[in-house]
Amino acid sequence: MTQRSDLIGRLKAAGYNDPNAYVNLSDSELAGFAQKVLPELSAEAHNPSFESRENLTDGKGNFADGLTV
Repeated sequence: MTQRSDLIGRLKAAGYNDPNAYVNLSDSELAGFAQKVLPELSAEAHNPSFESRENLTDGKGNFADGLTV
């Protein structure tokens, strides 16, 4: 896990100067965001693509409701 202070530093270094600001990124922009903010993790995961979702679901389509599934 990345510590909050490290993550804030990474956001600022990537050009996101207000870590509390709302950012509306498209699915295609999310991969670039990950590559800029967490390049090591993104590379280790073979630069995955992303899909934004309103709610997380498990493999059967059940809502996660904040739970890890």
